[in-house]
Amino acid sequence: MEYNIDILVAGCNTSCQHCYVNGGYEKSMSFENYQKCIQILKPVFEKLNKTCSFTLDNEVYNHPQALEILQLTHQTVHDYYFHHGSTTGIALMNRKDKDDILSLLIKYDTPYAGLTFHGGKKHHNEIVHNEQGFDTLKDTAIYLHEKGIKVFLSFMISQYLINDLAAIDQLLHEIPYDSFYFVIPNFMPTTRMMKYQKIRLTYEDYSILFDFMDQRHIDSAQIKQQAASFNEKNILVSLNEDYLKKFFANEPKQAFFKVDQQLNFYYGNTGAVSQRIGNLKEMTSEEILDAILQAKPNYYDSSLIHLRNYSHDQLFHLPPSDKNYVYPDIASCLYYLILKQNPVIGFLQ
Repeated sequence: MEYNIDILVAGCNTSCQHCYVNGGYEKSMSFENYQKCIQILKPVFEKLNKTCSFTLDNEVYNHPQALEILQLTHQTVHDYYFHHGSTTGIALMNRKDKDDILSLLIKYDTPYAGLTFHGGKKHHNEIVHNEQGFDTLKDTAIYLHEKGIKVFLSFMISQYLINDLAAIDQLLHEIPYDSFYFVIPNFMPTTRMMKYQKIRLTYEDYSILFDFMDQRHIDSAQIKQQAASFNEKNILVSLNEDYLKKFFANEPKQAFFKVDQQLNFYYGNTGAVSQRIGNLKEMTSEEILDAILQAKPNYYDSSLIHLRNYSHDQLFHLPPSDKNYVYPDIASCLYYLILKQNPVIGFLQ
């Protein structure tokens, strides 16, 4: 079993339509609270050893004391910190201490950053709800590269991206990067992601992306396999006892938790309504450890739709949507089809 704790140290400069963690313009955690958080979690990390890790979200660079937070993190709990590197670039590029932050990343062997594009400038900025989004990402890629930071580009697959493939091709010639890849967005039962469905790519339209990739000798094998396996029609026709048993049996043995800005401690993924366990200020390290060890895997748990609560017969008879959307996994598809059948569920947050 592996455990991950998501610590919400700051908000985000964007409010992306596809964001399953519901990132947005939230208040930052006080530095004092972060110190308390690390102080009480450190013995928990040490007892769980390498089975536990934590991340800093939504984007640490939005925190006024981001440099101090990263310094404290690496000095005290470096072995348990997972640096995903994702950034919109907006907060980072506006910081006076950005050179010091990047020097720290290099010092502690986390010299990489992930930048996500959704299409050309117009469509990208529409999805992220920030007019600075596209141009700032380009500037960020150049700046990071100049400072010795590895740059990984991800392109979120949607109808917008397909419409803007010429702009994406141009972008790949304009900015430096170490690697890039295409990503199929997942689906969680939230109002935000329900709205995003209108631009989710259907299986029939993936041929345009495959042609683009094949013509440029980009490895398309993984995306082709995902599209073939996880389109709605294929999943619905495949649903049977053995298929579902295998799906549940193969759920990653991971449990996710989150700590919010007030140090409330939750069981569940950041982007979904979670079960509150308590507040770190009022809990001992032993109580936190016990709560973590008792947790069951919740990788496929939206907290609004518990797939294990549905009988196989209910899942077998889910009505198809009017589109043959593609997802990165079975759970995303089932969440959406259940929500289509019972729309009220998805608008509780």
